[in-house]
Amino acid sequence: MKRALRACAVVAFGLGLPGCASDDDHARVDAAEAGSPVDASAARDAKMGPDSAAPVDAAPPRDSGTGNEPSMPVLGDDYVRYDALRPSPRGVVRLVFDAPADAVSFLATVDPGPGPRAILLLEVHGPTGLLWSAFEDGPHAFEPLVRGNLNELAPYTVMLPSAPELPLVPGRHELALRVGTDGELPVRADVVFKRAATEPVAGTLQVALWFVEGAGVDAAAAATEMRLQDGLLTFADILAAAGVEASILPPRDLVGDGAAELAVLNDDAETATLLARLAAEDAGDAARALHVVFVASIDAGDGKTVRGKTTGLPGPPSHPELMRRGAMILALDALPVSAGRIGEALAHEAAHYLGLRHTSEFDGLRHDPLMDTPECPAERSTQTSSDGTPVLSAADCADLDGSNLLFYTPPVQAVAQDEVSADQQFVLVRSPLVR
Repeated sequence: MKRALRACAVVAFGLGLPGCASDDDHARVDAAEAGSPVDASAARDAKMGPDSAAPVDAAPPRDSGTGNEPSMPVLGDDYVRYDALRPSPRGVVRLVFDAPADAVSFLATVDPGPGPRAILLLEVHGPTGLLWSAFEDGPHAFEPLVRGNLNELAPYTVMLPSAPELPLVPGRHELALRVGTDGELPVRADVVFKRAATEPVAGTLQVALWFVEGAGVDAAAAATEMRLQDGLLTFADILAAAGVEASILPPRDLVGDGAAELAVLNDDAETATLLARLAAEDAGDAARALHVVFVASIDAGDGKTVRGKTTGLPGPPSHPELMRRGAMILALDALPVSAGRIGEALAHEAAHYLGLRHTSEFDGLRHDPLMDTPECPAERSTQTSSDGTPVLSAADCADLDGSNLLFYTPPVQAVAQDEVSADQQFVLVRSPLVR
């Protein structure tokens, strides 16, 4: 039986994610107070907040003058924007919105604001009631890929649906989230819908390639660098097999205003600066693209190699009416040797950005929530870490998910890792970035 497990700490080509929440990591949220369609039975006992020594109280009603104000949301054809949501005294914010009748998915994004703040998803409600709660153990039809922002300078994005078993139902939705320190400061948030007359089975993804000044390769050189160009062809072939046609725009340079100082990324603060620098660029024909930024290297310390970073799982979608806050960032010095492996690495990170998580994690204990992707169990491992934890390899799982695009690590041997399941395709084509 496939298990829908809460997302935990994983490594995706060097991408570190938040760890699993324990019982003491949860914060109480009372849906009844928010005026949502669900009743008071959705409330759970008080728990300790992740960065507080005191229980997090329920958010007050929206008309009480103590939270989720003052601005009215800005409504567009395919988005809702909240310019200033003021958290409750205990740091809870709520996004309340109506999914249109022809919406097949939504991505909701919350920004931490001017300073570092943890953002934690508490509950998700839909027209049919409670869809997911941090206070309920066991499997859920909806499962967030991660429960919080990847670091306290990054936005948090959540997508629904995450699997075919829970398609998006039009109507009123409500997300309750907790923001960390400086909770009294307002946050920005938005929701982007994918609207379609029929259920999507395919679509086109624009891909914008940026080369940071000083990275060693600029846009002109990239256009003629055959290993990279062949890798992009493999990348496009993998996505095409999953119903996503990659429209790769001409490479462009990210220069000036201190860009060269960001060719080597040393920490999350520099990554945030790079993304802010990217957001200041005129996107032009890339207003709805997946942005891929190439830097010289990403310093992970401790002898680790990081091939890439992404702003979130999923990442915030680019939209011409909204602030651009996300990108895939790839290190040129850590790209694989072969063009085929470059293509697989690009497709792997892009799939994360569009809403997929690893089929199996390194320990064989955590897996994605999709029903048709095999799970590789811990007992298959032929290696262990220094503390005795089982460590799976693609070879250990070759007859299961070792050749899937979203297995947690690439294989050592020359075996393609390009398989995408039907359920994975379901999620990919519902990203608002795939049009």
